[in-house]
Amino acid sequence: MPAMADERLEKVKDDIARARKKAQDDGLLDDPDEPTFAESGTIHPELDDPTIAPG
Repeated sequence: MPAMADERLEKVKDDIARARKKAQDDGLLDDPDEPTFAESGTIHPELDDPTIAPG
């Protein structure tokens, strides 16, 4: 790969890293250490919210 292409690729990588850091700092990205939750009924249809806790 020509040197100019390598420089452009590195600049793009740096731009992406900066944008990702800013998004994390601004709270726009999910925290990978936080637990995730499935939507009601997506794992087992019989375990949807109305079945578990009828209201």
